[in-house]
Amino acid sequence: MLRSWLRFFALTGIFVFLCSTGSRAEGYWDGNKLFAECREATKLCDAYLAGLADMAAKEMGVVLPSAAVCFPEGRSLRQLRDIVLKQLKDYPQGRGEPAVYIALTAIKEAWPCPK
Repeated sequence: MLRSWLRFFALTGIFVFLCSTGSRAEGYWDGNKLFAECREATKLCDAYLAGLADMAAKEMGVVLPSAAVCFPEGRSLRQLRDIVLKQLKDYPQGRGEPAVYIALTAIKEAWPCPK
């Protein structure tokens, strides 16, 4: 169990580090940054969502079962992007929140795990 936690935190740290672009003052991605990148369908958006999906699929169910995402077979980055963009468009008031929270919430609502 400890090993799972350590792996989760290591992957999360690497993910956050790799997704932080620009100056140190900008910090983490928020919903505004995610919206700007994904609206233009940039490679940064696709990389961010692919990393998030990989982390969620591999680690979240082990470490935090309530945060598990059950992706359907054959999902695409375009589907992930569409789901996240819909969330960002439908709730613009939440764009100040961390991008990881917004994206995971949207994806989990779209593809919940059976109980």
